[in-house]
Amino acid sequence: MRASIERVKAALLHPELDVRNSALEYCANHWSHDESIMPIVISAYEQYGPKAFVVTHEWAKLPQNTETMNWLLQNVDKYASQLSDEVYFGRFELAAVKAVVRTIAPGMEANFAVADELPVTLRADVQRILELRSSYSQQTTAELLATTVNLCKLAATGDFSQEQWQQIECLVHEQARRPAEFAPRALAILAGQPAEGLEVSPAEDSEFDHNIVLQTMMAELAGELRLEETVPYLVEMLDSFDDGLVEAALAALKKIGTDDVARRVTAKYRESSSSRLLVIGVLESSPSELAPAALLELYSTEKDLDMRCFLLSGALQQFASEAMEPARQLLLAAQRTPETLEVHEALVVASIVLEQPFPELAEWQADMANHREYRKQYYREQPQFGSSIPGLLLDSPQSAEFGEADWHFNRSDLDVLVQPERVTAGTIHRGERVGRNDPCHCGSGKKYKKCCLRADQDVAFQM
Repeated sequence: MRASIERVKAALLHPELDVRNSALEYCANHWSHDESIMPIVISAYEQYGPKAFVVTHEWAKLPQNTETMNWLLQNVDKYASQLSDEVYFGRFELAAVKAVVRTIAPGMEANFAVADELPVTLRADVQRILELRSSYSQQTTAELLATTVNLCKLAATGDFSQEQWQQIECLVHEQARRPAEFAPRALAILAGQPAEGLEVSPAEDSEFDHNIVLQTMMAELAGELRLEETVPYLVEMLDSFDDGLVEAALAALKKIGTDDVARRVTAKYRESSSSRLLVIGVLESSPSELAPAALLELYSTEKDLDMRCFLLSGALQQFASEAMEPARQLLLAAQRTPETLEVHEALVVASIVLEQPFPELAEWQADMANHREYRKQYYREQPQFGSSIPGLLLDSPQSAEFGEADWHFNRSDLDVLVQPERVTAGTIHRGERVGRNDPCHCGSGKKYKKCCLRADQDVAFQM
C-alpha cells in the first residue's frame, strides 16, 4: 500500500533533506492538481532556507495560485543570488521561470511579456517565452502548421540554436491549446501516418531526420494532452535510436500515467532489454495504482542484481510498503555497490514516510552519512568514469571532504552545464554525452538518472 498523500505532504517539512526531496519528487511525478502542495514547499523554504530541496525543478510542475506566485516573484532574486555558485541547488531561477510561464493564464502572455515588475532574475527568459507564446496564439491553425513545418525543416539541417528549441516548446504549448486541430495530427504522426498540413519534405543535404523532429514534437504534445490513444506508439519509441525522441516519449508516458501505460511498459520490460531502465523510469513515476505492484512483479523474476536494485528503488520511491521487506532482505544479502546504496537510501526514506520502522533502521540511517565517501572512493577506483564524465570532481580540491564544498562551481562552469550539448533537445546532440547510469556531472557521486537528468532536460525549456 502506498503512503497517504497526507503523509507525503508532512514529509515535505521533514528535517532530513533526503526525505523532503523524495516527497517532492513523488508529488511532482504524480502531476498532482492539489494546490495545497506548493504552499507547503514554500513553508519548507522558509524553515530550512534556500537549500530546502535539491530537486528544485520538481516544484515547478506543481499547480500555483496567486499567493505562491507572489512568493516566487518576491523571493526569486534573493534565492537565486544566494545560490548563484551552486550547481546542485542553483536551478531555483530556472524552476521559477518554468512555474511562472506554466501558470500565466492563456491570453495574458502579452501583458506579462512587457511587465517591468518581473524580477530581474526572471525577466529576460520569461519575456522571451511569453512573447513567443503571444505571437503563436495569434496565428491561425494554417499558420501554426506552416511554422511547425518550417522549424522541423530547419532542425533537420543541423543548423539549430537553443532559442529555436525554445520556439518548438512554445509551439507545442500553443498546439496543446487547440486539441481539436492537433490531437488527431499527433496521433497520426506517432502512428507513422500522414497528417494534413504537417508534410515535411527532406531538406537538401540534411544531416538529421526531419521526421524524428516532428515525432519528437508530437510526442511532447501527446504528453501535454494526455492522449491515451498514443500510448502504444510512445512505448515503441522507447527503443528509438534518437535520444531526444526517447526522452519525449518517456516524459509523455509519465504524464499520461494511466493503468494502460503501466501494463504496456511492464510488457515492454519483458520484451526489450534495451529499454528496461526507461520502463522503470515510467513505473517509478506513475500515479497508476498498478505501478508499484508491476515493479515488484518484475523484481520477482529479474536475475541481474543491478536491475533488481533499480526495480526495488522504484517501488520504494512510490512509498509502497510491500517493497520494504524485499529491499531489506536484498540489503542483508548483497554486497555494497552504488546500486545497493540507492535501495538503502530509498528504504530508509520510505520507512520514515510510511512510519514503518524495521530492525536496522537506526543503524542504516546513520550509515547514510558514509555513502558519499563510499561513492567517491568507488568511482575513483573506476577510472573509466572519472576520465569520461565532465564536471566529476572526485579528485579535485573542492571534493577533499566531499561535503558542501562539492556543490560550489564558478558561474562559467554552470554556463557549460546548461549549454545545448549538455542537455537533451530533439535530435541534435553535440559534445560528450552523460549516460543514465554514469556518475552525475555535478560531482554528487550519484547516478545521472537519479540526480541532474531531469533538471538538465528542464534547462532545455521543456515547459
